[in-house]
Amino acid sequence: MAEVSMRFCAECGKQVPPGAWGELCPHCLFLRGAAAVVPFGDALLGVVGDYELQEEIARGGMGEWSTGRGRRV
Repeated sequence: MAEVSMRFCAECGKQVPPGAWGELCPHCLFLRGAAAVVPFGDALLGVVGDYELQEEIARGGMGEWSTGRGRRV
């Protein structure tokens, strides 16, 4: 039987799920702008990279869409 080693997020210290990409947990990947890795919901609306997500406008099988604005503009 193959041994599975536990990995921990380099950013927050939480356990990284088996098969996850890189050295960050899905939440920290999302916060770094990797929104395609994990879906976001109402709880995660806020600042993502240089953008402020304001409200969800649609949700479906291919993901979720929200209004937002650039913070540097």
